[in-house]
Amino acid sequence: MPSDSKDKRAVTLKSQINCADSIGRVLLVSDDEVVSQWVNSSLVGLRVESVNRVHGYLMALGQIATAGPPDVVLGRASMLHQPFEDTTRALRCLAPNARLVLLARPEEEAIAQSAVKAGFNAHLLELTGAHQFQDAVGRDGCTNQAAGSMSTELAHTFGDVDLIEQLLRVPTSIHDIAIKVITDNSRIQGIGWAAQPKDVPPGHTVVAVHYEKWAGGHLHAPPAVTAGQLGPWAAWLGRWLAMEQHTNELWHMAMHDELTGMWNRRYFNRFLGDVLAQATRERFHVTLMVFDIDEFKTYNDRYGHAAGDEILREAARLMTCVVREHDVVARIGGDEFGVIFWDAEVRRRPDSHHPHDVVQAATRFQRAICEHRFPTLEDTPATLSISGGLAGFPWDGRTPEELLELADQMALRSKQQGKNAFTFGPGAERVCRLYSNGDRAQ
Repeated sequence: MPSDSKDKRAVTLKSQINCADSIGRVLLVSDDEVVSQWVNSSLVGLRVESVNRVHGYLMALGQIATAGPPDVVLGRASMLHQPFEDTTRALRCLAPNARLVLLARPEEEAIAQSAVKAGFNAHLLELTGAHQFQDAVGRDGCTNQAAGSMSTELAHTFGDVDLIEQLLRVPTSIHDIAIKVITDNSRIQGIGWAAQPKDVPPGHTVVAVHYEKWAGGHLHAPPAVTAGQLGPWAAWLGRWLAMEQHTNELWHMAMHDELTGMWNRRYFNRFLGDVLAQATRERFHVTLMVFDIDEFKTYNDRYGHAAGDEILREAARLMTCVVREHDVVARIGGDEFGVIFWDAEVRRRPDSHHPHDVVQAATRFQRAICEHRFPTLEDTPATLSISGGLAGFPWDGRTPEELLELADQMALRSKQQGKNAFTFGPGAERVCRLYSNGDRAQ
């Protein structure tokens, strides 16, 4: 192949990487060991701070979010999927100053050109000779080509790391941070966000915030600011708010039981570990209660799964009616539930006596279940009962595993003693006895 023809098919790396002999941090997106070895060997002799490799563009976004933006992203064209603009936009948000370079085989020329139009800086033929690679990297100084379809203003915003960190704290709200980022970068004073048009100050310029079919309020600023100035920022904000909503929805689905709407086993385990660590630091009580519905399988087999599902939903609802707002109710098995009683405001609520509240809640719940008439396929409503066990921190256990094991043992003892009962672990029983005598447990 003539050299001039080859030059037309691939942009040399010197026009793709920021500085000649100093590259900095490189993020390589490659699932091909041969290509990865070629890149690493070709970078020998250049001032490269680090080369991190991931096996996909989605993994690359995660790497950037946790480790910070690289100076160069080298990614294989075969791993890039349509629409290219989505990947480019995400990379630009997390690494606005990075050079995005596509590594393409000759037959991937069309993909490479489309990716460059979508926002990649350039593309390079895979397995170019090492000498050519090094010549391309380091002899002609620095470039600063503007990237892709996003404007330079939006591509080089700062504050995206703060937004990512806030999104990782799901459930979350990023409105305040996003408005600060817009204010700092746009230099527009008095800019704000309003959920409804009626909340916009009189006379302000208003632009709707949306992304595709999703709508998320209104961006507004003093009347001297034009809609043309606000428009790009409203589009930017729309994407972030749509991402926030999507993230929160995924988190909710991951942490809630679909049938009852209660927390699930995943959240239960996570919260129990966190609250015990907090209780160790701040020295407050935690009581774990587990219970299930007596003869649930018999009832479920007799009246059908629809009736069984209704029992589970009603049991969860009745339990939430007798606990405090901050206590955690979770469905942790088929008909097994767990409740975490903890002192959320131990220092600000001297009238809240933890063991006393737990005993009252268990008693009220047991009575509510017994008195409730559950629907059946027959004319006579069914009555049910529950059996459970309780274990208290720190006396009955100091780890989630120890507390759960003892609470399960106490629940089994309740079953063996005739059901329709709650059995306390030795530590929980000791604390309740102290409280019943009018003394504060130490």
